[in-house]
Amino acid sequence: MLSPYRSTRCIQLCKQLVRTPAVSAPAHSKTIFCSSQIRQLQIQMSQIHYSIPGFRSHDYSHPRSPLPADLPVGDCTPQQLWVALMLNSGFNSFDPYQVASDLYENPQLWHGFALLPDIETMTREQHPRLWRRGYLRFLPLLEERHNCDTLYILSADDEHVFELVNFGQEWQADDVQVYAGEAAARLVGDEDDRALPVLRYWWD
Repeated sequence: MLSPYRSTRCIQLCKQLVRTPAVSAPAHSKTIFCSSQIRQLQIQMSQIHYSIPGFRSHDYSHPRSPLPADLPVGDCTPQQLWVALMLNSGFNSFDPYQVASDLYENPQLWHGFALLPDIETMTREQHPRLWRRGYLRFLPLLEERHNCDTLYILSADDEHVFELVNFGQEWQADDVQVYAGEAAARLVGDEDDRALPVLRYWWD
């Protein structure tokens, strides 16, 4: 299997950001939108693509960004900023809009998610020092794109893990892994080994 950092970027960036009248999100809207809000936004958007101004976007016919078009970057929650970064990370079979849409339509399944460099590549035995040399390799490229390939989701509960794992097939992930118990606790910095499961999705 090739290193994720050698993966070819197969999705072309839009030549320009589409600018259209903004759809106003409900005043009480927070990081997580309910399914009815998502559907309403998608209907109003029709064939128009929305994204946070200032972020470059990909030319997808479906699905659309779950983020309000007129949301200032300074007003974004940390989760919304991670979503915006992920929407600029399409490559190979990884479709960030499908992932974001599915997760926002199922907010009961998760507590948070972020696309990052693959921790398995960083810590594997044959590359014991790679985490020191390469884990922040994506930083110099942030002016161009969010150059990461691994999605991490903190499950809302043990019973939701199977539903989240099933998304891996729909999202065409090359590898799906579940960290539970002590492994999950180490990842999230929780001293309690009963930490919520963390799911890892990797795209080549």
